[in-house]
Amino acid sequence: MIWRAACAFAFGLVTALYARNAAACSCGVPGLESALTRPDETWGVRIAETQSFAHGQWNARGAYRALGAGEHDRTFELLALAALRPTSRLELSVDGRYGERSLSNATSTAAVRGADDLLFHARFELLRESMPWAPGIRLPALALIGSLRAPTAARADGLSLGLGTWEYALGAAVEQSIGRFRLGALAEVADRASDTSLGVERTLGPRALGQLVAWYWPDPRLVVSASTSLTWEGDASVQGRSAPGSGTRLWLVGVGSSFRAVGSNVRPGIALRYAPPAPDVGINVVGGAAVELSVAYTR
Repeated sequence: MIWRAACAFAFGLVTALYARNAAACSCGVPGLESALTRPDETWGVRIAETQSFAHGQWNARGAYRALGAGEHDRTFELLALAALRPTSRLELSVDGRYGERSLSNATSTAAVRGADDLLFHARFELLRESMPWAPGIRLPALALIGSLRAPTAARADGLSLGLGTWEYALGAAVEQSIGRFRLGALAEVADRASDTSLGVERTLGPRALGQLVAWYWPDPRLVVSASTSLTWEGDASVQGRSAPGSGTRLWLVGVGSSFRAVGSNVRPGIALRYAPPAPDVGINVVGGAAVELSVAYTR
C-alpha cells in the first residue's frame, strides 16, 4: 500500500516544483500539532499513510529487549483529516484512520484490522508573533490546543488499534522565528475516562507530553523540521485498585519535510519517527520506527 502514498507524494512534489511565483510559506509540518491551514485560508484536507515497525520493547523496570528472530510488531495506517478555519485564529479539524496491526512473538500471534479512534482537534491562536520591525520586546506566538479522542477503534485477538476509552487533552504551543529558523515547544496533558474494553472496569492513567521542534527554510518553498518528544502515562487502575508499575514512558525523535509553492495548493510531506533503543528510557512500551507520507490541499 505504501507505493500509492509514494506516488501521491511524487505527484504533489512535481506539481509544487512547477508552480510559478514561489514564495515563503510557514505551512504546518509534521510535529507540534501544527495547524493544517494558514490564517488566510478557510479549509484543507490531508491524506497520509504510515507504516511502523517495532525493534524491541521496554519492561516496567526500563530494561530493553530487542525483538528476536521470527518476532515482529507491524502497523499500517491510512489517515484522512479535514480542517475548517471559521476565523483567522481558530482551526477545527477531525481525522479518521483505518489500519491493521500484526504481532508475533514466542507465545502468540495476533492481528487486527479496521477503524482507529476518531480524533477531534481545536487550535486557537491566542497570541501572534511580533513582527521583526515592531518596537519593544518581540513576543512569540502562543496557541491553545484541545483534543477529544473517541473510542471507535477495532479490537480483535486481544489487540486494539486505539486507546479503548475516551481521552480529553489540553495543551499550549509556543513558537518563535529567528531568521530562517522557527523554534517551538508544546506541553499537553490528558485525562482518560473509565472503560470496560478489557472485560473489567479499568481507568488508564493521565498522560503528559512535552515536545520541542525546530523548523528551517533552506529555500522559501521548502521547510524541514526536527523534533524530540517525551510522553509519560501514569499507572492504570483495575476495578478501582491501582496497578503499580503499569505506567508508561516513551521518547521519540523525528524529522519531517514539506514543500509548497505559491500558485500550488498542494503540499506533499514526509516524516520519520524513531524511538532510540536505549535502556532506562522507555517503560512498558514498544519501540520502533515509522515513516509517514502525506499530501495536503488547502484553500
